[in-house]
Amino acid sequence: MTGLSEAQVADIAERAADRATRQILLTLGVDVDNPLDAQRDFAVMREVGRLAMDAEFRKDLEHARDWRRAMEEPGGVADDLAHARRWRKVVEASSSKGALTVVGLLVTGAVSMIILGVQRALGVH
Repeated sequence: MTGLSEAQVADIAERAADRATRQILLTLGVDVDNPLDAQRDFAVMREVGRLAMDAEFRKDLEHARDWRRAMEEPGGVADDLAHARRWRKVVEASSSKGALTVVGLLVTGAVSMIILGVQRALGVH
């Protein structure tokens, strides 16, 4: 049995460490074949971590959660908004129908006046 040289042992250890590191990163979901994508992902994670530590950002998230929960409550804000939208549609529909009714009455009155004027001019009662 021959002994391994120090260089051979170092080479074996380096390959084993590379393989183990690669396997750990793959297990964690890091694409080791795309190092630039992995760097970008880690940069994003650093930014998310920085935001998570920012008290103002956390307050904004809490406010958004409170708003979402209020919107989801039965009989809550979402129902009020839906009711307001329905009411606005009713008002818009009635105002447009009201305008159409007024125009119809004006046209009917004008035609009636023309017919009466023609009848008087012809002497027909």
